[in-house]
Amino acid sequence: MSDDNGKPRGGQRRKRSVNGDNEKSWLPASLTGSGSNAGQTPSQTSKRGFPMLNFARILIGIAVIIGLMVVGGSFYTIDQGERGVILRTGKVVSIAQPGLGFKIPFIDQVVKISTQTQTYTWDKVNSYSADQQPADLKISVTFRADPEKVAEIYSKFGSVKGAVLRIVSPIVNRDVKIVFGGFSAVRAIQERGKLNSESREAVRLALDSEPIILASLQIESIDFSREYIRSVEQRMQ
Repeated sequence: MSDDNGKPRGGQRRKRSVNGDNEKSWLPASLTGSGSNAGQTPSQTSKRGFPMLNFARILIGIAVIIGLMVVGGSFYTIDQGERGVILRTGKVVSIAQPGLGFKIPFIDQVVKISTQTQTYTWDKVNSYSADQQPADLKISVTFRADPEKVAEIYSKFGSVKGAVLRIVSPIVNRDVKIVFGGFSAVRAIQERGKLNSESREAVRLALDSEPIILASLQIESIDFSREYIRSVEQRMQ
């Protein structure tokens, strides 16, 4: 529209622009380009929640790991032929029988002690016969830990091997030498069965009060000195 002089009516044009601005005022700021999120894309805005979400996932993962450790550390198994010594803060509190058991996680500890038969061999036990002939004895001993005394084994020796080193070995070396010293060289050879049985009985009695049960003892060989063997061969010629 124009006035009588042919000039545009400026007042009407300005009113239209004002009305246009008012029409946009009801739209969201994200569409109008105004507000705190102006100039940001939707993907940039949504990424703000990611750090908290990742932190929550990390916490959940840690909780799951701790839970698995607690559950896994609560149970134990004892095989047939074993006994378990239950320790609580280092003190023996009970003995576990074969099977599945429960313990307090991070507080209780289970030490397994074998009750199966074991054999140890002493290759050269230097001894003297009744007639003062030196000989090296090879001795094998078969034994097992007393299932009723595994707590004593752990408390005194720490393990079955510790018991062998501290009680079985000294007793075998001492008592077999004593028995062998009651036999002459010739008699020790001729009466090997009696030498074995007397040696076995002597060791069994010595171990009677210990947490080790003797199964058998065998003197496998008797090696006399070369001089003695030579003298015996000369007498036999």
